[in-house]
Amino acid sequence: PMGILSITRRIPELTLTFYERINSIFAPPWTKLYAEGNTKELHRGIISSLRFFGIISIIPTAFIFVFSDHFYQLWMPSQDAHLLYILTVGACIDLPIAMPLQPIYNIYPIANKIRANSLFGLGLFSLTFVTVLIGLNITEGTTTHLMIIACAHAAFNAIKALTFLPLYGAHCVGLKARLLYACTIRSLFAFAVTLAPLFYLKQFITNPSWAMLCVSGLACCVVGGAFGYLIILDGDSRKETRKIAGKLIAKITHRN
Repeated sequence: PMGILSITRRIPELTLTFYERINSIFAPPWTKLYAEGNTKELHRGIISSLRFFGIISIIPTAFIFVFSDHFYQLWMPSQDAHLLYILTVGACIDLPIAMPLQPIYNIYPIANKIRANSLFGLGLFSLTFVTVLIGLNITEGTTTHLMIIACAHAAFNAIKALTFLPLYGAHCVGLKARLLYACTIRSLFAFAVTLAPLFYLKQFITNPSWAMLCVSGLACCVVGGAFGYLIILDGDSRKETRKIAGKLIAKITHRN
């Protein structure tokens, strides 16, 4: 059973690793702004990065929540794809909340406030361990035990993303926490709106194939990107995003 669970952990682990590497690009300019005391630009950069992560996190998370059972049917046809799907979604319940807030982890080393985050993380892991032990001893059934193990860490990580992460991160740089919560709410709403058309599209896929899975991934990119652009970004952010997109297109096509 733990071998089955380890399979479902690969997708969220790879997703988080990918976004952690993207997140690292924000640390150097933020460090410079913090050292210079340029609080206004630092706050602007933090909010912009949260909105950016809110958009790009919708695409893989929506794919996991909607189409990961099709992926397991194709990748491991001998396994129970429905069980793998349930365990994967359970292990990823924190991603719609935690992934858009990844840039906040850059704040702690910049402001030299690592201790509180480390102690909170240690307490959270200890609480998760105790919760799993209790859950395994008061319940029966292999599937139930796997769900407890898969969901416990994700549930506590979601709690951290809703409490300590934005509150302490905002405190470290003198930013209003409600601005961070506003980004989180927009991201969650965009994610929820994205799921509806994708689940509707899934009803028409009666015979999954690798080609159809690629089409499903493309649909996640288009739908998630569109709703993220409309819901997460405001007027100024949309203008800035269009300018960045225009520069990228011009660079690709070698136009001035």
